[in-house]
Amino acid sequence: PTTEDDARTVFSRDTTSYVTRKNTKVTGNTIEINSTEVNPVCWQVIYQCDRLEAGKEVQPFSRNIYGQKVWARLTKYQEDKKEM
Repeated sequence: PTTEDDARTVFSRDTTSYVTRKNTKVTGNTIEINSTEVNPVCWQVIYQCDRLEAGKEVQPFSRNIYGQKVWARLTKYQEDKKEM
């Protein structure tokens, strides 16, 4: 996740003094995917849409998340490229 940190000085009734409180705000979440093969079913799952056909307009996220049953094989790597 991408975050922004800032601090605010506020009056605390508990301590009857001013205190500095740290505030962390999540500004975005990013997932990076590198794939060697992406077929139409993958796009259907990612965009939760109906079957993709040439020349047909598709509305992304028009289906619920249970619209397609597929399998996926994921491999996770460490920063030094070693497979986990």
